[in-house]
Amino acid sequence: MKTLADFSIIVRWFLFITQASSIVYGAIGNEEWKVNGYDCGKSFFTDQMVQDALQMALEKKGARAYVGLLYDVNLGYLTWPIVQNEENLEVKNMPNWRLWREAMYQVIFNTDGEVVDVIVKIRNYDFIRCWRVDQSKPEVQRVDMNNINGFYCGQRLIKKDDLENSLQIAHSKLNKGLYYPLVYTGPLYDEKLGFKIWPIYRGQEFYRSGSENGGPYFIVMDPEGQLRDVIARTASHKAYYVKCMISNKNNNSPSSSTVEQNSVISGTPQTGFDCNGIFFDENDLKVARDLAKNSYETSYHNVYPLLYRGPSFDTPCFLWPLQAYGKRLMPGRVQPYRLILSLRFEIMCVAVKSGDVIKKCEKKTFSADHFLDDKRNYLCSDTFFAHKELVLAAKAACVRLGTYKSRFPQKYEGFNFDIPGPYFIFPLSKGNKIRGIITDPGKHRV
Repeated sequence: MKTLADFSIIVRWFLFITQASSIVYGAIGNEEWKVNGYDCGKSFFTDQMVQDALQMALEKKGARAYVGLLYDVNLGYLTWPIVQNEENLEVKNMPNWRLWREAMYQVIFNTDGEVVDVIVKIRNYDFIRCWRVDQSKPEVQRVDMNNINGFYCGQRLIKKDDLENSLQIAHSKLNKGLYYPLVYTGPLYDEKLGFKIWPIYRGQEFYRSGSENGGPYFIVMDPEGQLRDVIARTASHKAYYVKCMISNKNNNSPSSSTVEQNSVISGTPQTGFDCNGIFFDENDLKVARDLAKNSYETSYHNVYPLLYRGPSFDTPCFLWPLQAYGKRLMPGRVQPYRLILSLRFEIMCVAVKSGDVIKKCEKKTFSADHFLDDKRNYLCSDTFFAHKELVLAAKAACVRLGTYKSRFPQKYEGFNFDIPGPYFIFPLSKGNKIRGIITDPGKHRV
């Protein structure tokens, strides 16, 4: 029996077929169709190519509901792979499963058959919006650091502070014979400009070595060392990049996940599952559920979702791995958290898996008051800590929660506070000097 979600997708697809079949392709001049389109770094898709992809989706009847964090799930967007040579007979005759397997680029469209975006997969398996181009590409401009919040690279906002920190590290590695900073070569910028790129992160830390792999996010700087852009490496085997989108102070455009997280601040209660201090919001779980369902329906080779029959649950169910703090599931070591789904892909609960033992997490609803932090400054003997220093340390602790390589944060079993636990402690130092592996944590804790 079809679920309500399945029925909704069928209805949306029927509406798309009905309305897309009447699209008038001559509404735009032929010349404009050749120069207008979407810049995805290495690949450029004209409006005509995008419409051809929509036509193929209509003929093959294989479009899927969009699953991800770039757009609100309630918008009901659909998606279809787009490749460079769709007029090629081999591509037209390619089975749907193979098209999706090779789907580094996808067209996002609504149920009226109207194109919303073209997106490209990047190296960490996230997706980024391609640039909409009308008539000509915008010229590269110097970034005004006083007027930006940062850059959006897919669902991730790389904040201004991180960009400034990364730029400072890159400056310290110039002219030292290292692999990075690397002279940029490719279609995004004229090579005569002499731009260089530097990875922003390596794992959860700032990239520092200059000789190891990093990314997938990079700053772009000119010969004077000024920030000119932020780019992300695509999932291609070769080093191709796509531009991220600037977030101005007066024109911030957060993703749907950011809006959902901000609902806590505005006073909306937050419901989810608490796994020993790691909280999974129900909105993130719905996205994870859709990803699991999509994986099950489209690939016979994936390990997950994993069918489970055993203790803790009365009926067979699926297990789907979760990453702490809403991070996207990606290749590598799997964390112990599991989303438990019924065989109809209904959310049952979240659990922690340790060996063969699976323990259910507690379902909780938090009011906004639970998320208001302490605004005070503190004097510990002769050491003064400002509120801002406490916030920075707390953010650093949150990034490390759920990782395997760090001894901090540690579980705290002492005094009970007004807000129910569990509690964690993290080293606190003047100047926020806690970085990398903590060998000397000092005597202060937040």
